[in-house]
Formats: sequence, C-alpha cells, structure tokens
Amino acid sequence: MQDNDTLPGPPGTLARWLRLLSRFPRGVVTWVQAVAFWTAVVIPAVYIPLLLRGLSTTADAVTLAQLLGINAVALVVGHGHLGPDDPPE
Repeated sequence: MQDNDTLPGPPGTLARWLRLLSRFPRGVVTWVQAVAFWTAVVIPAVYIPLLLRGLSTTADAVTLAQLLGINAVALVVGHGHLGPDDPPE
C-alpha cells in the first residue's frame, strides 16, 4: 500500500505535480486552471512580436525558449479550465 504523504513518480515530473494539485480543494484547482489557461492564451502575444523582430541575440533566443516552456506548462495545467458557459464535469 502507498503512503498518503508521498506521490508516485519521479520528483519534479509534471504528472506528479498534477497529482499533487488534485489534492487541493476544488476552488483552488479551478483558480489555478483558470490562471494557467489565460496565461497560455496571453503568452503568444509576447513571443510572436519577438519572433517577428528576429532573434538577434542569445538573450532573445533564451527568452523565447523560456516563454515557450512556460506556455507549454500553462497549456497542460489549464487544459481542464471550464468557461462560465460550460457545463461542469
């Protein structure tokens, strides 16, 4: 049997963090999903102009990589967000 204080999976994996998130009250999960969803929507507004301007420096390339990583995590965490008109699961 598994101890309730530990989570399966390697430390730091996204699946482990999502399982940890599932332990929080529904209101907290809903809020985190909403913030992640809208973060995933807004981030392209930052990196698209960066791409159009060109990646002329290493700092620009690193910034783009970080934004893409944050966007990917936000997409995964926020994928379950329901809008105000969506029926509950």
